Amino acid sequence: MIERRSLYYAFCLVSSSKEVLKGSCTIARDSFAQWASTSTLTRPILMQYQWFNDPQWNEARQLSEEIRSKNLSQQRKKQKKLSGVRNYSSYSKGQKTT
Repeated sequence: MIERRSLYYAFCLVSSSKEVLKGSCTIARDSFAQWASTSTLTRPILMQYQWFNDPQWNEARQLSEEIRSKNLSQQRKKQKKLSGVRNYSSYSKGQKTT
């Protein structure tokens, strides 16, 4: 009788610990998924993998790339316009201008 009771207690202990571990694993998985979807540090790392695909993040990345490319083209245009203009103030330091 004592052996049956000890087996029953062992079974109850194992089954309850199994449920607790299962619950804690699902909580950990859900919290990690939430953290990974909101973290700006992990998104670029996770974007390398095919299983992580967030359309909002992709859209924001494309918009930032478009803005960067527009800014670069505008800077190049300004540099081209200013390349013909000379600044004589740096040449005339210490010299008398006529």
